[in-house]
Amino acid sequence: MLFLPAHMMRSNSTNRFGGETMLGSLQAGRALAAMAVLAFHLSVMFHEPRVGMPPILRDYTSHGWLGVNFFFVLSGFIILLAHRRDIRRPERAGNYVLKRFIRLYPIYWLVTIVALAGTLAVGGVKSFPTHPLDFASTLSLIHFNDFRAPIGPAWTLYHEVLFYAFFLCVIVHLRVGIGLMGAWLAIILGVNFFGATGDSLFWSTFVAPNNINFFLGIAAFGIMQKAPSRSIGGWILVAGLIAIPVTYGWERTLMLAPGVMAPPFIQIAYSTAFMLIVAGAAAMEKHGMVLTLPFLSLIGDASYILYLAHESVASMMLKLLKKVVLLTSIPHVPLYLGILVATIAACVIAYLLVEAPLLRLLRTLLIGRKTAAPPVRDQDQDRNFAPEGNPA
Repeated sequence: MLFLPAHMMRSNSTNRFGGETMLGSLQAGRALAAMAVLAFHLSVMFHEPRVGMPPILRDYTSHGWLGVNFFFVLSGFIILLAHRRDIRRPERAGNYVLKRFIRLYPIYWLVTIVALAGTLAVGGVKSFPTHPLDFASTLSLIHFNDFRAPIGPAWTLYHEVLFYAFFLCVIVHLRVGIGLMGAWLAIILGVNFFGATGDSLFWSTFVAPNNINFFLGIAAFGIMQKAPSRSIGGWILVAGLIAIPVTYGWERTLMLAPGVMAPPFIQIAYSTAFMLIVAGAAAMEKHGMVLTLPFLSLIGDASYILYLAHESVASMMLKLLKKVVLLTSIPHVPLYLGILVATIAACVIAYLLVEAPLLRLLRTLLIGRKTAAPPVRDQDQDRNFAPEGNPA
């Protein structure tokens, strides 16, 4: 990573579509998390029967699923950062819902439609909606039945919608909202402690340990706010970075079989490390030091569509290469890396040509501002977070 004074990041931290100062460090984190998830899934896809190849680089990508945990922690942090001034202002609830809707649904719907259309043409998604409740669950990101979203990565969005709903309660009435969120956390902890998760997909989503990550993101915001200096932020960041290999060592002592997901307490330990990383990096940026690399900013912008579409894009590339008999003629590692880079590039292009213009248009039309908030950087909405010495 590059460590740069905040004022040197001004041009890089201003959205190309007219946004305001953002957190470059967290954009870099988004990019790394999205690429980790892609790398993990790509190794799995190579080993599927339809491809018939070894799980390329699995020893290096087997923990790429942790990118999802990072996204959940980051979401808790950003929602509080972006909307904390809406709390105790119930008249802002509609604006909050509209912003969350624009951020989450249009691109998800678009990627889903493209994936379903591709399935009708050449096959692809494993679940195709047929019942009205299937369509309702797919469109709303609320489980009305046990149908799973057609695009695999979208399972995380059902958790996001739950968290958004609870945070809406906080905006409408602070004490009631905090009480409801506390009850939600207590139910999650209690149900998982006693192992009574149930069979309903809605219930299993409601009580999933992954939801604890949102609370860790909220805690990260509190830690960041209390960090009095850049050096303290740096030490918090270092603590988070150290916690990752420590947790990995702990996980290794469990001697899990290859492909077996780590148990919830290990996942929470990783997420606690992410909490410290997010808090430390944000605190350093608040006090004038940005951790980033130039290309990570763009990939961070495109991280949402990269996360949603990476499986479909990579799968299409594998099918094309198999059809033209190139899949087995290219050495495995260069083939893997080529598809990895091509998938990232394709999603960045989709972001530039489709996602960013679409969300900018929707925000201008629906929120009614010419200078709509940037299409990806939710944290930009809070001007008062601008790094010290760098007026927003």
